[in-house]
Amino acid sequence: MNVFSKLTVILSEFNAFGVPIESHTRIIDDLGLDSLTIVEFLTRLEIEFHIKISDAEIKVKNFGTVEAIVHYLECKMKEAQ
Repeated sequence: MNVFSKLTVILSEFNAFGVPIESHTRIIDDLGLDSLTIVEFLTRLEIEFHIKISDAEIKVKNFGTVEAIVHYLECKMKEAQ
């Protein structure tokens, strides 16, 4: 399963508004993630993708949209190799 597909499955569990999850989908505005849910989501990403997300990396440019998250995860997984 590729990163986008795996991320879509994870996000569907946090999708408060039931909107379609596409590359341009915004995790806060479109999916309705609040601060607590974001922490749960980030923890799930760390577990599922075997990465560590530092506080300094939690920025809109990395986590604002599904596309940004996919790019972030792909870069983190490359670093881990």
